[in-house]
Amino acid sequence: MNFLYSFDENYNSQAFSSMISLLDQVSENINIFVIHNKENAISDLPDRIKNHEKLNSIKFYEFKDNNYYFPNIPGTHISVATYYRLFIENYLNEDIDGITYLDADTICLKDPIELLREEFTNLVKSKNVISATTEIIKSEIEEKYINEYVMPWNRLGIKDRYFNAGVLLISFRQWKELRYSEKLLSNLQTLKENIIYWDQDILNSVVNGDYCELDNKFNLSDPLVQREQFEEIVFMHYSGKSKPWNTTYAFKDISKHYHKNYRKVHSTYFHIEHNGKVESLTYLIKAIVDGTFFDIEYKLRYLYEYTKSFIFK
Repeated sequence: MNFLYSFDENYNSQAFSSMISLLDQVSENINIFVIHNKENAISDLPDRIKNHEKLNSIKFYEFKDNNYYFPNIPGTHISVATYYRLFIENYLNEDIDGITYLDADTICLKDPIELLREEFTNLVKSKNVISATTEIIKSEIEEKYINEYVMPWNRLGIKDRYFNAGVLLISFRQWKELRYSEKLLSNLQTLKENIIYWDQDILNSVVNGDYCELDNKFNLSDPLVQREQFEEIVFMHYSGKSKPWNTTYAFKDISKHYHKNYRKVHSTYFHIEHNGKVESLTYLIKAIVDGTFFDIEYKLRYLYEYTKSFIFK
C-alpha cells in the first residue's frame, strides 16, 4: 500500500513522528513517497524509519515548481509546502493506482490497511477521484458565519459539501486520466485572493462535492475527543491551532499520542514550541494549577525540556 506526505524541513519533526506511528501500526509492508523542499532530504530521515521492518520503500522528491503564485502565505504559520500535493503528477511517475495522502501532523493509532483497502474499493467503484472527510455542510454551517464571503460556496463556487484535506484517498489513475493537476493549477491562478485555506480550498474547488465520504475515524481533529474513543480512531489529525507541541494543547489527552511517537525518533522526550513566551508560561502554570499537567508522562522531563526550550529558543 502507498502513502504520500508533502512538507518542508520546518515540519520534519512532525512528519517523522507521523511516519513512525504509521509503520508501527501497519500489518503489511508499505511504500512512502515524500515531496519535500530540500535536496537529499532523505539524509535527515531517522534510522528507525529507514530500517523499519514494515517499510518496503521510501522515495523523496525535491519540489521544484516554485514559479507559481501561492496565495495567503505571508503572515501565516503556513508555508508554501502546503501546496506541494497539487503537483503530485509532476513527481510520482510510478504506475500507482491508489495512494493515501497524510498531513505531516497526523498520527496513526491503529492498523489502517484493511480499512483503507475497503475504502479504496468503494472509491474505484464510485469513479470519483478522492475520498475525504467532510468538514462543513452548507445547510449546517450557514449560521456560524457572519461574513458571507468567508463561506466556501461563495468564495469557491462549490456545492454544499467541503472536505478536510488532511487525510485523502486518491485514485491516482483517475487523477491522471481526468487531468486533475492541470485543473488544480488553473484554479490556483484564477481563485487567488478567494483562497483562505490554501490547497484545501483549491482541492475543494475542483472536486466540488464529488467525493466519497470517509468516516471521521480516518481524520479526527476534535481536541475534545474523549479517551474512550481512541480505540476507534485510525488517524488523529492535529489540525488548526490544536498542536500538541504548543503548551496550549500539550496536556490534552489527544496530545500524548503525538509525543509518544515523537520520542521514538528524536533524542528529546517532548516536542515543545512557544507561540509566545508569556502565553506559553501562562498555560503551563494554568495546567499545573488545574491538575492537567499531572496527567502527562515524564513530568519532570517535560519541565526540564520546557525550561531549556524557553531559555534557548
